[in-house]
Amino acid sequence: MKKGKKNALLQEACKMIFGTHTFRRESDFYQQFKENMYLTTEDGRKIGAFLYEGSPGPVSKIVLFLHGKGNERYMASEYLNMSELLRRYGGIRVLILDYRGFGDNCDKMSKSGFSLDILAAMAFLQNKYGTNDIIMVGHSFGCAFATEYMKHIDSHGLQKYSPMKTYLLAPFATIEEILHDYKAAMLFKDMFDEIWEFLLHEMNYDNVRNIRYCTNVKIYHGTGDLVVPFRHSRLIQQANSRVELVSLEDVGHASILSNASIWSDILLEK
Repeated sequence: MKKGKKNALLQEACKMIFGTHTFRRESDFYQQFKENMYLTTEDGRKIGAFLYEGSPGPVSKIVLFLHGKGNERYMASEYLNMSELLRRYGGIRVLILDYRGFGDNCDKMSKSGFSLDILAAMAFLQNKYGTNDIIMVGHSFGCAFATEYMKHIDSHGLQKYSPMKTYLLAPFATIEEILHDYKAAMLFKDMFDEIWEFLLHEMNYDNVRNIRYCTNVKIYHGTGDLVVPFRHSRLIQQANSRVELVSLEDVGHASILSNASIWSDILLEK
């Protein structure tokens, strides 16, 4: 396939997965926040992030948060209710990352590029705080980015950039499985066969397959999730018996982000 056509198909496939405008903002918007910062990736991309640093003194937990497909760093911070988390857990440090194509970052998305974005964030946190004890928390599509990142560092011998523990909130099993749950996506399959096939080849995120690269992982999923049904997490757990799965009665796809019991578990766990 010619490079020009491949890039065009990739962009259309990304639109099918990620949508178009809900996760984009201008740089001027982010400049008003003191938490705003930028990182440089291995391939020279500049990516935005919010870094929240709690009260001065000993650091209790360092968190790299990977948001889902319809978010960017500001909306993610609102869903997480960062002001409340900082009030309750003053010693935490939280980096909310925007991947390429999200927020005010460059709009050229790629599967390998997302892993480089996470790698840059992990390296930054390790260097800034002088420790490898960093936890990674993904939500929804952010879970797929997390497990794909674990595969990336394993295949490139970069295990020193592994998180101490990975928490997945409302993950889907595979991109094909979740697309089959969406009737609208099935219409795209019938209408745009070429894009559909390209999507499944180039953007084929598979948490069931990639979970084997995560050595210390815990999943939380709400039984009231209508976006990504609970059965997806069951499929992931069945692929790796070491995975701990916590079901949350009646919790939905978005409300899981501000669930107090989850954050108490994550931030207070020894």
